[in-house]
Amino acid sequence: FFISGMIELPLLLLGVDRIFEKKWSWLFIFVVFVEGFCGFYILFMVTIPSVIYALFHYFELSLEQRKACGGFGRILLRHVCQYALGLGLAALGLLPMILKFFESSRAGVDTGLSLWHWNANIYLSYIRGLVDSHNIAYEGYIAFPGIALIGTFYLLYTRKKRNRLVGLQIILYHI
Repeated sequence: FFISGMIELPLLLLGVDRIFEKKWSWLFIFVVFVEGFCGFYILFMVTIPSVIYALFHYFELSLEQRKACGGFGRILLRHVCQYALGLGLAALGLLPMILKFFESSRAGVDTGLSLWHWNANIYLSYIRGLVDSHNIAYEGYIAFPGIALIGTFYLLYTRKKRNRLVGLQIILYHI
């Protein structure tokens, strides 16, 4: 079930690139349709990285390329319209799923917990999890090894703008 998002995420990102080329991206619309029709959770989980990718892609463009694309507003409008078209096509399966979700007992759970709910040992175990693969209480494993963290900080502090953007993108994906 969850692997479908990892299969379709690269296709969605390819569709984002096609929108930046000022082309009508049927691939983007189709992937949004398939994800929306198959399950809104996976759609939500592939939409977040694609939005982050689109923002970074826009800021990597030079001023001439940004003007050639039509500026931020026009690119945003193209993305939103094509995303809405994909959602509209998926509405036949998406709306009943969303309605059933809100009728279930899981949707009405009120947690009321803050970020500071657990004691300090839980939060310290997250930091320890960067270099050690121990079990972090209820949460499992952190899945971000320390060597990758060192590489990410190297990318952030390099002189090349593209490397800094890639490092920042890696951090945002893991948050």
